Amino acid sequence: MLTRAEIPGLFFAILLVSIGLYLLVWHWRSWKQVADDPERGTQFRWGQTRRRMQVAAILAGEGILLCVGDTILPILERADWITPRRMAELWACDVLVMLLLAAWIALLAIGDMAATASRTRIELLRMRQQERTLCEEIERFREIHDESES
Repeated sequence: MLTRAEIPGLFFAILLVSIGLYLLVWHWRSWKQVADDPERGTQFRWGQTRRRMQVAAILAGEGILLCVGDTILPILERADWITPRRMAELWACDVLVMLLLAAWIALLAIGDMAATASRTRIELLRMRQQERTLCEEIERFREIHDESES
């Protein structure tokens, strides 16, 4: 049976798993919508989708680890299936894995921001080049048009 102290942990674990699974499905569906379009289904977009799906899966994994550490291990200890020492060791491992996964999420977020910033800079440079080309074309058109009127 659950104690009052274990209920919030279980609630947030279920919430994390639900959010992670929802985001995983959402990112996969959004990728499927653009995958067939050669303009939108680029390697950049696939990399972005892959990073975001990893984050979603890790969030679900964090929820499972939270459930294990806050709910399952105390229940196993109360049932005398594991000793208090073994419970402490397993809980420490659980927390360590949760921290490592959180660090991996941070690295994925930094990578996503860097890739997006790089892609944005490239697109801005490309747009500026197009703008210069169009301005040159307009000037040539004006010159031709002015000469024909004279």
